[in-house]
Amino acid sequence: MKTYIIRRLANVVPVLLGVSLLTFTTMYLLPGDPAELLGGQTSDPEAAQAIRKRYHLDQPLVVQYIAFLARLGRGDLGESLRSRRPVLRILAERFVVTLQVAAGALIFALVVGLPAGVIAATRPRSILDGACMLLALVGLSVPVFLLGLIMMILFTWEGSFFVPSGYAPLSIRHLGLPCLALGTVPAALLARMTRSSMLEVLSSDHVRAARAKGLAEWRVVIRHGLRNALIPILTIIGTSAASLLSGAVLTETVFSLPGLGRQIVDAIDDRDYPVVIGGVLWLAVTFVLVNLIVDLLYGALDPRIRYD
Repeated sequence: MKTYIIRRLANVVPVLLGVSLLTFTTMYLLPGDPAELLGGQTSDPEAAQAIRKRYHLDQPLVVQYIAFLARLGRGDLGESLRSRRPVLRILAERFVVTLQVAAGALIFALVVGLPAGVIAATRPRSILDGACMLLALVGLSVPVFLLGLIMMILFTWEGSFFVPSGYAPLSIRHLGLPCLALGTVPAALLARMTRSSMLEVLSSDHVRAARAKGLAEWRVVIRHGLRNALIPILTIIGTSAASLLSGAVLTETVFSLPGLGRQIVDAIDDRDYPVVIGGVLWLAVTFVLVNLIVDLLYGALDPRIRYD
């Protein structure tokens, strides 16, 4: 397993190089001069040129990219053009917010989606099955930003428990609605995948044999059904976790949360190249690490999987 982990981590290097090159080139091809944006409408050409020289924006693109790679090798993502703060510190601060929202959304998805899928699978073609799948379809169909606005209207009247916007660390009042809105789609996906996987497993021979032995139905469903259906379910959980950790721009915008996704979008508007490139690399590393964890969990769930 150690060899497998080392090999997977080694594959991160070309991935990050490709992502950085694509992002770096795309950002510099976008219209707009960051020096003029930083200087404002009243800035003179000399001030703009001084800004370009300070941040090496006057050098050829290849030279800037090589310098960026040299800094990246030292673990330095550069300095924000807008705030003049280290990019790594900015991303870490914003990621804390995104991590809290993502964790809450994923917990909501697991608590709601997993039992709904199991219940629907144990009672196929029943009213309960139809109700669960109908709710899952609605959860997949309603846009997250629209669901967030509806929640704000319904649950944030004067004197209500929830706060419509703003952020406070680990505050259910501030993060409750964003977590519910953001976790709706993963919950719906998880419910549908759980039902599909459970239906396939519950019709297998080993489950029929377990029932023939006289085991309790809940034991058959959980121990022999759900446990053997977890591989595709885990894939949905891992994909959802990676997407949530990458920052939900619409949710963070609707609820005015200072998260990672919103920071990257704001940096694009400001032509803050170091923040954008650093943020995209941060997202790439997040996806790679989450996928690696999911792959390792496959082996823990299924002993037949080997990492030779």
